Amino acid sequence: TLIIICLGILAYGYIFHTKNTTSDLPQIIGYNLPFALLFWAIFYSVVGQKQGIKKSFMSFMAIYGSFIASDLISQQQKEKEASIMLAEILKSYNVLISSVTNGSREQYIDISAFDTIPKAKGVYGEVEHFTKTLLIKIAKFRNEYQKEVDDINIDTLLDPTRLRQDKDLRESKLLIHKAKDVVDKYRALSYKLLEDSRLDIISLKISDDQKKIMLRGYDRTLIESRKIMDVIWGLEYNIILEAEKIIDLLSKKKGAWLIKNNEIIFKHDNDMTAFNNHLIAIQIMAHKQEEIRKDGMLKIYKNLLPPLSDAVSN
Repeated sequence: TLIIICLGILAYGYIFHTKNTTSDLPQIIGYNLPFALLFWAIFYSVVGQKQGIKKSFMSFMAIYGSFIASDLISQQQKEKEASIMLAEILKSYNVLISSVTNGSREQYIDISAFDTIPKAKGVYGEVEHFTKTLLIKIAKFRNEYQKEVDDINIDTLLDPTRLRQDKDLRESKLLIHKAKDVVDKYRALSYKLLEDSRLDIISLKISDDQKKIMLRGYDRTLIESRKIMDVIWGLEYNIILEAEKIIDLLSKKKGAWLIKNNEIIFKHDNDMTAFNNHLIAIQIMAHKQEEIRKDGMLKIYKNLLPPLSDAVSN
């Protein structure tokens, strides 16, 4: 009976993990003492009363030692599963950030490079699955936005061949209008994505305490994410406004520019200077956008990991 109890205690620590969150041996010894006393008292009242003092003491030490060993095994398992979880999240994160920060606005993210199947077990696997699923949602969101941008052909706005055919610049103004609508649409959807992901945490199969810790961490990350997204979407909209200024310039200076050798040529230097200044402004904002996106993703990742680790360790 004693052997079965001890093996059961060890198996519990290996499979289910203990509630203790420390790996400090003195604290583990103190933490497990009341549990050992309780189990030994039950064991003693059922089968151990006829044993002598020596055997009773030995049975208590066996149970106490099993609890300590179970806790140590549990801590090792927790550390192992936590390492697997964080490594898997980092792998998916690297796929996303390498695509988002490669300087190419037109490149689509390869969704097949992501994997939502958790490699960690238990609560660690639950949190891993949630985080990897969130990263895939972000990747799909970016692809959908890029597709709508591509569908309206906004990149052809200043294409000399297209401009030559767009005599009254009506098509150009329509492109600008469509681009503004797309940015407004996806700006709102990006905020909704963050809010919906917060609700997903509530449905996770983890304890209420773990959810509270994750939600606190996610809320801090949410605030940071909103600030970053505000800046990025603001720049995206300002890029379109700058492009609109170019179309306005071409419209006002009709007859003062022409298409020659597949280039836009102005008759007056000050018009050419204004045109180039708008292009430079667009390039500066696009570069700034990429830098903020890169720094922002790193900042969000660093802010997100601690609450994930804290949640699953409780």
